[in-house]
Amino acid sequence: MSRPLVLDDVYSVGAPTTMLSTVGAVAFGPSGILYFLDAAGTTVRLLAVTDMGRHVREVGRRGEGPGEFSMITHFAVLDDDRVAAFDARHNAYLIFGADDGAFERMVALNSGVGRASATMDLTNIGRTARGERGRPGMISLNRIAVDLSAVTSGQATMMFSGHAIERIDVQGDEAKIDTLLVAWSPELAEDTRIGPPEMRLTVRGPRMFEPAVRYDVLPDGMVALSDSTTYTIKIVDRDGTVVRVLRRPLAPRPVTARMRQSAKESLRSRQDEIDRRMPPEAAEFMKTLAEQQIEQMTFYHEVSVVAGLLTGWEGTIWVMRTGDDPWLDESEGAIDVLTKDGEYLGTLGPGIIDTPRALGPNGLAAFVEVDSLGVPTVIVKRLPEGYW
Repeated sequence: MSRPLVLDDVYSVGAPTTMLSTVGAVAFGPSGILYFLDAAGTTVRLLAVTDMGRHVREVGRRGEGPGEFSMITHFAVLDDDRVAAFDARHNAYLIFGADDGAFERMVALNSGVGRASATMDLTNIGRTARGERGRPGMISLNRIAVDLSAVTSGQATMMFSGHAIERIDVQGDEAKIDTLLVAWSPELAEDTRIGPPEMRLTVRGPRMFEPAVRYDVLPDGMVALSDSTTYTIKIVDRDGTVVRVLRRPLAPRPVTARMRQSAKESLRSRQDEIDRRMPPEAAEFMKTLAEQQIEQMTFYHEVSVVAGLLTGWEGTIWVMRTGDDPWLDESEGAIDVLTKDGEYLGTLGPGIIDTPRALGPNGLAAFVEVDSLGVPTVIVKRLPEGYW
């Protein structure tokens, strides 16, 4: 049974006052400040939206000096409203102040996997992080390990194998990482080699439709986690113990030949759009490389029920279900709203509400809308009482 929602518009960020390119990670801070990454090619900036949308400022700046960054891959808003932004070139979190976004210090992240070079470590490029509520740390997941030890011989390996839910303490000069639990993951796919003969990249998984680990942090510091193809949400205590499991009787769908073919056609269509915006020589190279990847693409045998997971600041769990056409980014399914104790509050059917990118305090929710020219706008709305 669906419970329709009418959301109040609060503010939006986008053209013509703030030009955006590609919106990545989005997160609210405890005071309601909205942060998000905006990427234009290789340039990434971290924006902060304050005063309920009346002011947009950039946090940090690009460069090689203290407090400057060159390759932000993810960030988290800490419990005291400071921001920890990870820069892969420094292999460190840059900590920025809550009030003015001023740089405070750098916290090194030693991965233990090995550095890509003397100046850049790519072993954490797949990491995500959420601010841990109630204490000044982060809960993190690293999905990708990159081994460039053989790059001088024209070989490199990218492995999609990180499934440990970790707690990261950034109070000192070096981050302290404790593993809460290791999430389930299917066995790795067979190696796929792509690229021109003089430089081969070996990609080990994942297959399309392969179940991903979805997680978010609850207000009491527990973690809500989905790590299977079924409708199973684990509630994980601060010490890594699974204290509760929430289920609904919804089964994953088998992957059909039609799904596989539609997925490949969709990827080719996207590549054509990209090629039209590139110089002819570069477009030809990228088209060849993309077609190589598409032809070698492998598929998991079923489609996960759960496509996304967010937690509300008052303890609700929002479970985004996979849409009818899982190979399309814009294919959105229903959204179930649960309490952390498993009480079912209702389902928001497709079309009633877009999939939110982040939930904030006092019912705030952030969405990203993209127009026909591919230009994004970040829209903040407020959920009705009863959902926060």
